[in-house]
Amino acid sequence: MKNLLLLSLLLTFGLSNAQKITLLDSISKEPVSFATISFGNGKGTFADGDGIFTLSRKRYPDVDSLTVSSIGYEDLLVATADVTDKLFMSPSK
Repeated sequence: MKNLLLLSLLLTFGLSNAQKITLLDSISKEPVSFATISFGNGKGTFADGDGIFTLSRKRYPDVDSLTVSSIGYEDLLVATADVTDKLFMSPSK
């Protein structure tokens, strides 16, 4: 029981160091599902069906920018220092 409590605390602390970011269409404000997020060093992640992905600065301390791409949208380049909880993607022209 003690081990379970310790594991729960560690997982909670570990997740609290991560920032959840939502990708939204800049016009409709609808989520941009399954976008690709590249850290530029061969690593990256994907947004889920609700346009949400997690950025862990502890896990990727050397990452200074993100490139977000999705079919039908212009690529979005963002410095990690400028990342907010919501990022807006512009539809392709």
